[in-house]
Amino acid sequence: MTTDASEDEEPEYAHGTNPQRDYPLPADLQPDGPPSRPIPPRRHRWLRRIAAGVLGILTFIAAQFFSPPINEASTSLIDRAHAYVFGVDHPIELSPICQRLGGIVAPHAEKDAAYHYRCRRSKQTITKHQIEQRCVTQWGPNARLVLIDPDSASGWTCHTPGVLR
Repeated sequence: MTTDASEDEEPEYAHGTNPQRDYPLPADLQPDGPPSRPIPPRRHRWLRRIAAGVLGILTFIAAQFFSPPINEASTSLIDRAHAYVFGVDHPIELSPICQRLGGIVAPHAEKDAAYHYRCRRSKQTITKHQIEQRCVTQWGPNARLVLIDPDSASGWTCHTPGVLR
């Protein structure tokens, strides 16, 4: 009595479809077609070099594209944070003071030049109180007049305080 060999063996299933296994075996993962020809080592090195070069160029182009907006955003954020904490020095526009008197005349470079602003059709200099009022009008009630350099014609600045000053 001879036994049939097909009765003792498991039935053949397509790759990875054996219902008794939850995971594929390494033999199931093999492709069905003929094996591909391996790339020679020398050619493989050249392909890696070319791919690295292309990737480097693409990275450089992406950095050039994205860096200006990122730099502007970070600089703007830092400037706003600095202004919030320490306050801001603003320029003062003095020409409205002399609007009816022919415009403003800036002083020459001299000692105490910041105190020698005057209107074109007037001999009197503009007072510190007038500059202070212009500062408050232009930059709000919290603004304070600050003299940074008395010997400079642009020595006045209007400071709006921050959290610390």
